Amino acid sequence: MSNLVFHPATKQTIMRVVSQRPHAIALIGPEGAGKVATARYLADKFLDEARQAGSTYFEIVPNDKGIITIEQAREIKQFVKLKPANRKNTSRVIVLQDAHLLQVPAQNSLLKILEEPPIGTIFILTVATKESLLPTLWSRLTDIAIRPLAFNQIRLLTDDDISAEELKRAFYLSGGYAGMTSELINAGEDHPLIKNMAKAKQILINKKYARLSEVDEISANHKGLSQTMLCLQKILEYKLKTDYSPATAIKVRHCITAQDDLHRRVNKKLVLTDLFLKL
Repeated sequence: MSNLVFHPATKQTIMRVVSQRPHAIALIGPEGAGKVATARYLADKFLDEARQAGSTYFEIVPNDKGIITIEQAREIKQFVKLKPANRKNTSRVIVLQDAHLLQVPAQNSLLKILEEPPIGTIFILTVATKESLLPTLWSRLTDIAIRPLAFNQIRLLTDDDISAEELKRAFYLSGGYAGMTSELINAGEDHPLIKNMAKAKQILINKKYARLSEVDEISANHKGLSQTMLCLQKILEYKLKTDYSPATAIKVRHCITAQDDLHRRVNKKLVLTDLFLKL
């Protein structure tokens, strides 16, 4: 499919969605899963197949503060008031990148337009998890899970001069997602995920007081916070595989619960403080 490579289950769902053309789609996956590339692929597919002049594409991204505001939601609603060139086919696609960063008022503002958009309009939202959106908004979406690839698939997408060891490390850290694997290989030790992995290792070594002293700094950076929590989980999961213990298994569950709480918009400092006390 184009230059993208999908997990077989993801590919099957995408083919079905292209055929059915639902009016609102959610692409689910972590950072580096290829959600935006997939959204643009779908947009091209919908618009090209309609083969009409004046097809319109509109993309919304989080603002400098890392949120999508109600003002941006109003821009979308204003845009869809414009009459499409051909009301019989898909004439415009609206992509909302990182829709999990929609503020609650913005989500509520979009409920009606997502349920009954104008004819010829398709919405595509990229989201981290189902839990990151209001249930009332989620119920209006057709979801596609962007699943990770097998190592052999990633190997085929990678330059031959990349060593097996380097690729395996990037593959493990990325969770099997091609976009993140590529970013890790290209950036090397300068990639934020590598730096956050080092930070996570130090957090696990530190005494409880030293951990708690870092709560304010870590929680102030949303992206860094998410990556640090993911790295904590990966380190503990690796330890679980190599030297199983019930205590480590419990810590892994605490990391997963903390990440779920973040997606549900629980206070960041409270989530991080609770996790650091339990590690």
